[in-house]
Amino acid sequence: MPMQVKSEMESYSQGYAPEMTLSVLFRTLEKLCMESEKKIVLMIDEVDSASNNQVFLDFLAQLRAYYLIKKKNDHISVRDSGGSI
Repeated sequence: MPMQVKSEMESYSQGYAPEMTLSVLFRTLEKLCMESEKKIVLMIDEVDSASNNQVFLDFLAQLRAYYLIKKKNDHISVRDSGGSI
């Protein structure tokens, strides 16, 4: 993992980031995807327990938006595996 991305992710997970929004998270994830030499796999667990959480629903909506953009112009590296994002 590129050091800058690793540092950003660690600061988010430890609560040190001054502003943590979905936009900031997705910019960091985009950097990770663009700089990675390998494909990135995102696994989400406990979906059923988070289905009433608006932040989680917004996260899924943003993933879907990236998927639709990728499907349209093949720019963002997002892969649909078996009908789910």
